[in-house]
Amino acid sequence: MKFKLSNSVITAAGMTLFALFSGCDNKVVINSETAKQMITHRNLGMAYLEEGQLQDAADEFIKLVEIAPKEPLGYANLGLTYMRKSGELDQSEEWLQKALKLAPDDPDIRLLMAKVYELTNREPQAVSTLENTLKKHPNHIRTLYQLALYYTKMQDLQIREKAADYLAQVVNALPANVAASLRLIELLLHIEIP
Repeated sequence: MKFKLSNSVITAAGMTLFALFSGCDNKVVINSETAKQMITHRNLGMAYLEEGQLQDAADEFIKLVEIAPKEPLGYANLGLTYMRKSGELDQSEEWLQKALKLAPDDPDIRLLMAKVYELTNREPQAVSTLENTLKKHPNHIRTLYQLALYYTKMQDLQIREKAADYLAQVVNALPANVAASLRLIELLLHIEIP
């Protein structure tokens, strides 16, 4: 299935993207035609990714990177695409490293990198990456949740209590998050009280 976006959607998104870039410290200025192309490639790539058409997604994100080489999310989306392709974790890590060079503190890109570390049997690096992310983004929900999942596997009582604290932060921020609530309840039931 091929996707097509209407001109009004592209124009509105282009204005949003222009505002986003013009508000950044880097002061990246893009013209409206480039903004339209960027949005088209990003949206098509995301749609293909959602549909599991990974090669089509990669092709769109490569086009995005070619027209916007200073945009870290193009690289990050390529990293995510290759992460989902079986056996291509090396390429995933390569693209995510490029994204991190452009946005070293982006918590979502760092979360993707942690997932690559986990999938390549480097869980200590994954945990370290997430712990460092929390130093700059202490309320990043997905990082709190993922780090809590790692911590719940550990036997150390203090680490498991830290996991419970992180899960409680997630539940407090998102009370409707049933998965976090259930994990918190399960963890609290298994933490031994001295």
